[in-house]
Amino acid sequence: MLPIDVKLNPDTIRRHLGRVAMRMEADLADERYSFIETIAHQRAELPNPEGQITVGIDGGYVRSRDPGQSHFEVTVGKSIPTDRPSRYLGLVQSHDDKPKRRLHEVLKDQGWQENQPVTFNRKNSRGVHFGM
Repeated sequence: MLPIDVKLNPDTIRRHLGRVAMRMEADLADERYSFIETIAHQRAELPNPEGQITVGIDGGYVRSRDPGQSHFEVTVGKSIPTDRPSRYLGLVQSHDDKPKRRLHEVLKDQGWQENQPVTFNRKNSRGVHFGM
């Protein structure tokens, strides 16, 4: 995304990352209420999942550059399957129109199937187990 061998000024980096983010956002499909496309009977027929997926979630506040807005909350996560590489995700709840779609795409890219449970862990708390 960014050149390694060239020192860039912060405004150039911000503009470049903004263009990359806009392209990625345009490629993301529409948000939906639910991403489960099968019925219970069909999910029961799926092969057993390869392993468990855990999603660690944390958040924090980032100082805003916009006048009149001092900070905004950022949520970040790391999806950690037992048998595949981890993936990261992030969103700003007050600006993101597709938070469920974003998480769904990360899990789908990791091979998640609809009968596979996902455990969500929030920093400094116990895991919460969900079947998506």
